[in-house]
Amino acid sequence: GRCESKVLSCLHSSCGSCLEECLRSADEVRCPICDSRTEQQSYHKFLCNFAVHQGIDRSFIDEQRSIACDECVEACSAVTYCSQCVRSLCCECSDHHRRSKSTSGHCLTELQQQQEHLMHRAAFCAVHVDQKYEFFCETCEKLCCRT
Repeated sequence: GRCESKVLSCLHSSCGSCLEECLRSADEVRCPICDSRTEQQSYHKFLCNFAVHQGIDRSFIDEQRSIACDECVEACSAVTYCSQCVRSLCCECSDHHRRSKSTSGHCLTELQQQQEHLMHRAAFCAVHVDQKYEFFCETCEKLCCRT
């Protein structure tokens, strides 16, 4: 997968891999910056730091390092980005995307041409980990998926 940054309850960020390791081995998560503690919870309940992700993805592109395709199981190198689907796509998946009735009208941009502030990653639900967040509940003040 891609490098991830997660937001802790104190609003500092933690490396996703370090957070996963901490969740496997400790009863609580400690912030690496302010040492505040959070009771252990599911990795997916920590929100992603979207601004950091944009910077990570842009640096990968600038350094001509590979970003994995978000669509195919082979995780081939992505060459395009679909802003409607919020997906980076390899050559083969890009071709399929252009031919599919439901996505043929989407605008695919070459990754090298994509502007950093327009690059996003899909955020997945903490409860239904295969579903993307699509809504914001103003009453609960939480992101929600369709399920």
